[in-house]
Amino acid sequence: MTSTDVAEVHWRRDSEGEPVALRPTEPARVIATASEAIDAAQWVADAARAGASQRDREGQLPLDSVYALSQSGLLGISIPKHYGGAGLSYATVGKVFEILAAADPSLAQIPQSHMVMTHVIRIAGTEEQKKFLFEEILKGIRLGNAAAEFSKEPVSVMKTRVSAAAGGFLVNGRKFYATGALTAHIVTITAIGDDGKPAIAFVDRVAPGLRIIDDWAAFGQRTTASGTVVLEDLFVAADRVIPASEAFTQSPLGAIAQILHAGIDVGIASEAIKDTIHLVRNYARPWRDANQEHGYEDPYSIAQVGDLE
Repeated sequence: MTSTDVAEVHWRRDSEGEPVALRPTEPARVIATASEAIDAAQWVADAARAGASQRDREGQLPLDSVYALSQSGLLGISIPKHYGGAGLSYATVGKVFEILAAADPSLAQIPQSHMVMTHVIRIAGTEEQKKFLFEEILKGIRLGNAAAEFSKEPVSVMKTRVSAAAGGFLVNGRKFYATGALTAHIVTITAIGDDGKPAIAFVDRVAPGLRIIDDWAAFGQRTTASGTVVLEDLFVAADRVIPASEAFTQSPLGAIAQILHAGIDVGIASEAIKDTIHLVRNYARPWRDANQEHGYEDPYSIAQVGDLE
C-alpha cells in the first residue's frame, strides 16, 4: 500500500518505496485540558473524514492525517503533568479515539499502541527514560507497535529475544500485526530478555537491522499498514530498553488497551448508524403493505434503527 500525496517535508521513501516519517519541523501543540483535547480530536477528524472511504478502497495510507494527529498534541495527552503533558484520564483518551474512529477507523487504530506504550514508559521507565521519551512525544514523535507474533502458541509465548551485548542489547525475531510501525518515528519491540522476562526496546524506525514489510491485508481497516517487522541483530542502546514485567503485571495495561479499542468500536458503530439513517431517509422505499409514503416511516425500519441505537 502506498499514498500518492506524501509531503516531502514530513515523509520520505525508503529503498522499498515505503514511507518513512521525518522528525517534525515544528513543535507539536501541547494540550492542557480535556475540552482542548476533544476540540482537537474533532478538528483532526473533520479533516480526515473527507477522503477516508476512498483511502480505504484504494489502500492509501492516511499519512497527512497521521502527521496532523501528531501535531495536534493528542498523542501526548496522557503524559503526566509534571513531565509537561496534560495528565488526562483514559475516559477522555477513549473519547478522543471514538471521535477519530468515527471519521477514519484506521487513523484511530494506528496510534492505539502509542498510547499503551506511553503508559509503559510511565510505569516502568527510569526517570531519565521518562524525561527523554516524554519530551520526544510532546514534540510530535510517534511510537509504533511490534509485539504480536504469528504462531500457534498462546499470545504470552514469545520467540523474539533481546540479549545483552557490548554497550547494549541485540534483538532478533519477527513480528506481525505491527500497527503503527510503518508510520512511526520509534518502533516499540516487545521481546524476552536473558532473564526470561519481557522487555520493550524503543528503536528508531530507520535503525539497521529493523525491516518493516507492508504486507498487511484485511477486509477492514485496510490502511493501518499493520504488516510484518523483521529484526536481525538489531542493536539497541541500553537506555532504550525498558523491563516491562511490572507494567504487564502491576498496572491496568490491558484495561487501558481495551478502553481504547472500545472507543474505536463505538466510533465505528456510531458512524455506521448515522450512515444507515442517511440511507434509509434518502433511498429506502416503503414496503407495499406498510401504507406509508416514505421508507423511513415504515415502523419495522424504525424499530430496526432503534435496535441499532
